[in-house]
Amino acid sequence: YGDHRDLHYPLRRQRQMCIRDSNKGSYIRESIESVLAQTTDDWELILVDDASTDDSLNVIEPYLRDPRIRLIQHENNVGASHAAQTGLLAVRAEVFGELDSDDALVPNAIERMIRAHREHPECGFIYSQHTLCDEHLRPVKPGFCKPIPAGQTTLEAAGTIGAFRTYKLRDFLKTSMYDTDLTCSMDKDMYYKMEEVAGICFVPDSLYLVRQDPKSLGRADCQPLETWLCGGRSRIRAHLRRSRLEGRRKNLDPNQIFERRLRQALKEDFRIQLLVFTVRQNKDLLLRELPIPPEYADVSESRVVLWIATVSYTHLTLPTKRIV
Repeated sequence: YGDHRDLHYPLRRQRQMCIRDSNKGSYIRESIESVLAQTTDDWELILVDDASTDDSLNVIEPYLRDPRIRLIQHENNVGASHAAQTGLLAVRAEVFGELDSDDALVPNAIERMIRAHREHPECGFIYSQHTLCDEHLRPVKPGFCKPIPAGQTTLEAAGTIGAFRTYKLRDFLKTSMYDTDLTCSMDKDMYYKMEEVAGICFVPDSLYLVRQDPKSLGRADCQPLETWLCGGRSRIRAHLRRSRLEGRRKNLDPNQIFERRLRQALKEDFRIQLLVFTVRQNKDLLLRELPIPPEYADVSESRVVLWIATVSYTHLTLPTKRIV
């Protein structure tokens, strides 16, 4: 890891929120209003519009009269991970959070999370409980978030982390930030990375309203198979990073550590199992379509899987009929 931006600019005192929007004009008003309704005025809102073709910009435009709200527009639609990266590259606050354009914050969300960051300076990533709502943001049931069990990592404690996700900028900049070739599972990929550079803390208060709507960003844009494959890739990348960290710490061969980690993951992790199965079933296609170095064709399967998991190949569509 290394810093991807120099901190030569002055950090703003305000806490910042990032909202990415792509054709959610019917919902984004509620999202913005939930920020305006916060119990603290100490915030700035960054809106990233990913080339929406609906009335999103018409909805957003009146809010730009508030000097705390600014808009970044993409000329072309580049996808959720790129839009998230755009917003986060614009952050100039010590602490920032993410809000989907079809969800909302409860009134004390920012104030409560700022207090949590002050109480836990060692934690670079702090998340809260949320409430699952219907398409009209009427509460339906409590969310699934909970603390990571003692002795486990984010890779092992599946289904524990969700919104409201907040970060300390100083620690976020120690990561490689978003992998923009991942079309799904970007949030999980990010908290894997945050765990590798800082502590993680859970706030049990429900501070975020999740809209359960088939059209919601991040909950319907990806098909289940695509979600699982992206999840497998992000988890293999996490194992690789952690193998390198362990190797440096213990003066051991990181390749051997990774081989051990992958063998164990293949016994327990269905996302990685699916990715490896996909590689096995489509190896000829992958060798033909991807710029895989020739020397990888005849080495161990784990090395081929590693290369495919870490290379960017957003242009490739695998034949799903062969791997279902």
